[in-house]
Amino acid sequence: MVMTLEHTDAFEAVVICTRNRPEELEETLDSIAAHPPSTNLLLAVMDASDAETKAQVQSVVENFDVVPSVHWSYTDPPSLARQRNAALDRLPTSVEVVHFIDDDVTVHPGYFEALSAVLRTRSDVGGAASSWSPPRTPPRPATNDSSLSFS
Repeated sequence: MVMTLEHTDAFEAVVICTRNRPEELEETLDSIAAHPPSTNLLLAVMDASDAETKAQVQSVVENFDVVPSVHWSYTDPPSLARQRNAALDRLPTSVEVVHFIDDDVTVHPGYFEALSAVLRTRSDVGGAASSWSPPRTPPRPATNDSSLSFS
């Protein structure tokens, strides 16, 4: 549900900066949709895609109907930091907590609520970051082969 920002009273926003990755963005939004946040969130996508891909990204955002969402076109040279700052400048004044996530992550149940709880209850915490990736290859099994040699 793409919306205009004048009609939101969202206390929190999820900002996703992207560039030429509509499939990855859709998977990330699917992971959010699988476990809808219980808080009043606004989703904002700051899109630095090339012209031929921008329409695809916009369509992905428009088809996301779990929380109010907005697609913003970013036309300056791509830069994650600048895209994030541009998004911050456009968020409504009601937003007090911002979740920056990448366009290729899987959001697990309770993710936003857990971070929000810390930020709302701990005045000594001004931000948080998380990173988790499953192992790409299984660890090699231990071996007792005495024929192995190292130099």
